[in-house]
Amino acid sequence: MEWTQFYSTMAEASATVMGLLFVAVQLSADKVAGDHRDRWWAIAFMTFYLYLTVFFLPLSYLIPTLRPHGRVVLTLILVAIYVIRMVRTSFAIWHGMFRRRGERLWETFWNLLCPFFVYVLLGYDATNLLLSGSSDLMDEHIAALLVILFAIALRNSWHLVVEGLFRKET
Repeated sequence: MEWTQFYSTMAEASATVMGLLFVAVQLSADKVAGDHRDRWWAIAFMTFYLYLTVFFLPLSYLIPTLRPHGRVVLTLILVAIYVIRMVRTSFAIWHGMFRRRGERLWETFWNLLCPFFVYVLLGYDATNLLLSGSSDLMDEHIAALLVILFAIALRNSWHLVVEGLFRKET
């Protein structure tokens, strides 16, 4: 199968929805007040990082001269960068969850643990490919994980827009 079309479509879809998320966050930023503001911004930043992954990883795979070894190394670098960024950003969410004693445990799963697990799988697949040298299933694994990351980012985006725009003032 030719993966160029898939990678182009993923990068284009991610860029489009990332732009829409940017606009939605800007339009509803002033409606979120008080204690929820830090958590809301943390979720917005982490969703943005998900979109960046789904944008830059397929875009980098479209480089015609990039060999499988280079793709693996680039995947590991991007995974490391985004995991570090997610961990740094997630402190506001963890702080709010522990203060409210697990009130938002399901939300925390979707916003932190689920993307982190997918990043770990991306890193694991890339490491296995680096050590084994066989890239037969690389595209299938990366494609499946990119689709999962995109779905998580869409879910988080929807949550941000609904929470930001339709949340009742207290």
